[in-house]
Amino acid sequence: MKDEKKNEHSDAWELFRSIMTGVIVLFVANCIVFAFYDFSRVLSDVKKQGEEVTVSTVALRSINYQNVLEGSFLLGCGKLDGQDYYTCYQVLDDGGLKLIKFKSEQTVIYETLTSGDAYAEISVDGWGFTKEIKLYVPQDTIQTEYDFGVGN
Repeated sequence: MKDEKKNEHSDAWELFRSIMTGVIVLFVANCIVFAFYDFSRVLSDVKKQGEEVTVSTVALRSINYQNVLEGSFLLGCGKLDGQDYYTCYQVLDDGGLKLIKFKSEQTVIYETLTSGDAYAEISVDGWGFTKEIKLYVPQDTIQTEYDFGVGN
């Protein structure tokens, strides 16, 4: 009789362990599925944020092209890099002027204005990185012919 009760308790215990194992496996599987779902939503939101582009318009004065050379040398070895910029003054809302610069590889110049002051359209992605700059300047602003004659 004692052995029969022991077997009944043992069988009940095995059934309980099997049920609990199944519940735990389902719980873990459910957690994994929700984690992947959440992760994919976050990645989708991150991608959307990076794709958003904001364009702001900035009034400009005195646009200039500039090449900046930077380098470092140590014991006969070194490196020299150049970066081309357009520097200009941004006209602030209060009438002040602020010196700003645009990387030339991100900047496209349009000589389309027949009247008015130059301005820039700056495209920035959702992360705050500048994607593109469009400079609008009056016609015939860009010098295309040079006179290298000495003594002229």
